[in-house]
Amino acid sequence: MRTTVSTLRLTRTRAFTVPEMLVALALMALIMTAAAMGLKAAQTSHSYNNDKVELVARARGTLDRITQDIRLGASYTVVDSHHLHVTLNDGSLHSYSWDGTASGTLQYSETPFGGTETTYVILDNYVTDFTVTDVAPACSIRLALTGTKASTHMTVTALPSKALF
Repeated sequence: MRTTVSTLRLTRTRAFTVPEMLVALALMALIMTAAAMGLKAAQTSHSYNNDKVELVARARGTLDRITQDIRLGASYTVVDSHHLHVTLNDGSLHSYSWDGTASGTLQYSETPFGGTETTYVILDNYVTDFTVTDVAPACSIRLALTGTKASTHMTVTALPSKALF
């Protein structure tokens, strides 16, 4: 009988050492941190832009409405720097007023000729400035709005039958 003796040969395989693993983990952490910071900056920018677009649209819509009233109206009266009255050709009265507080409210009131006044809130918790100035023969209106991330301000000068932006 023949006996076979097998010899066990150990082969060495190349593996990562502890220092190499630590360097790889540190590099991975740096890359992940940079990526997270980039995503955060993109999210902040997106939030700001959305807020800015919304505020500009609200301000533009409000000033367009006021300008249209002045252009189509028979006359306007600047009651004080935060109150404007526009008398239309049919004798009805449209009024715009701001309560004067930061993040305040801009209200619109309409009173039909011989009727009762109805008041609506146009902008709530956004208005930081609504200044009306009589610069005869025109009316200058400055509107500033502040949202959660952005702010905007616009000024329009309106004449009866004409508006200049």
